Amino acid sequence: MKKILIILCSLFLVGCQNYRELNNTAIVSAIGIDTDDNGYKVSVQIVNTEKNSNEQENLNNPIVYSSNGKNISDALNNINLKSPNILYLGHLQVVLISEKIAKMGINDFTDYFLRNNEINKNFTILISKDNTPEEVLNVPTSLVNFPRGNILGSIEVSSTLSGASNNIKFTNFINDLKSKGINPVMSSIKIVESEEKNKKNLQISDMAIFNKDKLVGYINKDEIIGYNFITNNIDNTIINIKCNKNRNMSIKLKNINTKTTFKLKNNNPNIIINVNSKANIEETNCDLDLKNIKEKTESEIKYLINTTINKIKQNYHIDIFGFGNKIYQKNPNYFKSIENNWNEIFSNLDIVINVNTDIETKGNLILKGW
Repeated sequence: MKKILIILCSLFLVGCQNYRELNNTAIVSAIGIDTDDNGYKVSVQIVNTEKNSNEQENLNNPIVYSSNGKNISDALNNINLKSPNILYLGHLQVVLISEKIAKMGINDFTDYFLRNNEINKNFTILISKDNTPEEVLNVPTSLVNFPRGNILGSIEVSSTLSGASNNIKFTNFINDLKSKGINPVMSSIKIVESEEKNKKNLQISDMAIFNKDKLVGYINKDEIIGYNFITNNIDNTIINIKCNKNRNMSIKLKNINTKTTFKLKNNNPNIIINVNSKANIEETNCDLDLKNIKEKTESEIKYLINTTINKIKQNYHIDIFGFGNKIYQKNPNYFKSIENNWNEIFSNLDIVINVNTDIETKGNLILKGW
């Protein structure tokens, strides 16, 4: 009986080992990582848990502390000296990285977050584009799910409805960074002027392209959609096709599915991208011919994909699509033989794009000549 009591007591004690008094804890929702002449500048956004008569003001005005340090850990310790409460990183949701650090290389940054056992590794990682992370964190709007109207929600909505953004998690970034035949990407965020006077908003911006752990450039909204077609990270989007010189038609694509395969031809890799989708006509000022709509829709999808691939091939010469990883997964011995020259091979890679879109009609659609 005594042994049973001892075991039960020890279980209760284990359950309390990470207990923190909320009144003495500063819950960190977002961290910004920047650099200065002597090391790092780190900023933290604290969840405002206080309640008063003006609750909405509390929700929108962030609490931000910043400090410098020789490394990230040192800077956070210095922030702890300024904060009335102890920083708690267990609910971290967003980490912002300055462009300067990203261009220098982020291995040191990733090392800290991988080693810190308090941090859940499933946070969103973003480049702070055209602004410092501290400036972004100080914009009076909610970056995270504390409590509402957050930028993470905007990423998810944009990704789900249009495929024009990606919620890149730290774990996804690290997996791509460590994998063979692929280079990682990361979404970016910037400050934009609000329609309201003297106010600013946050906006998800271009997608950052990395060569290993270094930022080398960006792709724009249309190219992000092309990237998501290629990597099968898109479910729905709306594209516009021209039906004559002055008129356009909006097509809503759904049930998008992409399969990428490779085959060897004369011992050279060839990539085949097969895209299937369904489509509805959202809006039109044109006479309708389903055959022409189908052809123009498929042509536009091919254009988005080709434009993205050609930009990456010609400007960056690195594989962000994971074509090399597909080859490695299918034929590791062959990929090992070309791995050292993969960037050059990728830049001259033969890629076949096949697109099939089924146009669905709603109601009594009258078909006319184009």
